[in-house]
Amino acid sequence: MKLLVAALMVILTLSLGGCAQVSSLFGSVPKMEVERLTVVEDQGSQESNQAKGLDKAISDYIINKTAYKAIGGTVFEAHELYGTEEKQGGIVAYVWSYQQEYLSEKGVLQKGAASSTPMVLILNRDTNEKYTVKEHKTPQDGGNYTSSVKQLFPEKYQEMIMIRSNVNTLEQIVRQKAENYFSSAAKADTGQTPNIDSLKDGVLQKGTGEYTGQIDGNSIELKLDGIQEEKAFRLSEDIKNKFDSYGLNSGDRVEITYEKNGYDQLVLRSLIIQKSAPPQDPIETKFKTDTGRYNGQIDSSSIEVKISGVPETMPPQVLRLSESVKEKFDTFKLTIGDTIKFNYIVNEFGQKIISEIAILSRIN
Repeated sequence: MKLLVAALMVILTLSLGGCAQVSSLFGSVPKMEVERLTVVEDQGSQESNQAKGLDKAISDYIINKTAYKAIGGTVFEAHELYGTEEKQGGIVAYVWSYQQEYLSEKGVLQKGAASSTPMVLILNRDTNEKYTVKEHKTPQDGGNYTSSVKQLFPEKYQEMIMIRSNVNTLEQIVRQKAENYFSSAAKADTGQTPNIDSLKDGVLQKGTGEYTGQIDGNSIELKLDGIQEEKAFRLSEDIKNKFDSYGLNSGDRVEITYEKNGYDQLVLRSLIIQKSAPPQDPIETKFKTDTGRYNGQIDSSSIEVKISGVPETMPPQVLRLSESVKEKFDTFKLTIGDTIKFNYIVNEFGQKIISEIAILSRIN
């Protein structure tokens, strides 16, 4: 019994000593998501949220800007964050990143392109603690690898980079992400709708539904199949940059992939139009004319106008654009406050559809 107690004391001493050594290596690196990689020191909730945002920004950047595909699959990424430094008003993050492309063929995962490398990323952080990666650097290949690692990374991280003991762990994390992603996609294909409110951060989901409208320049609203109420989705940078090219109208059927970020927001990662909404035939063929002050564009299909001759307390009216007006709308170069005259008809849903616009006066 004494021997057993003594052995347990030795094991406990070694374990505590190992933990202290790890903590000293990583310094003040915050504790990260468990699905990323174990990192170290417990922090307050605010610092934990900041770490989650930093980790997400790094992973998104690596997938969108540095990863490549060989078999037309989906790239997944995991990284170990060694630490960060603040330099010249920005943040420098030192990581080891592993990326792997996967494709699912009849339920079997196929590997494509892969990359495993240390990286230095330079980020900005705004007043809302949102991180944006500006650029990255990686060591040179071949005979210059060791010298470039020493040039890019602080000395305290160089030994960990050279021995690379956690590559297998990163590979396991990436494989699990791929399995989660393709499993969710398979459920969507068979009509099993995931519970959005209980989604884990960073796990990609697949869904179908109807586009109901644009909330602002960063968000849209969708009614997903199997879910009763509409949900707001933030646009990824890639989708936001090309959103107008989709030409979406309310009622269009779409297929999407999305995930929940560290701030409990749903973020669109891909969007495909399955079927456009049927054209809305007017029930009144006689054109009507009205005037008012332009109050802004809601989305590519709708504008707001403060109608002339009504009390100022009345809200602006939402008017939809016909296809012909929509095609040339940018040429009007309207500014909020400009007075316009417009012809319109009312469709079967009671919506006013503008068929012609004339500018009566400009605000400046």
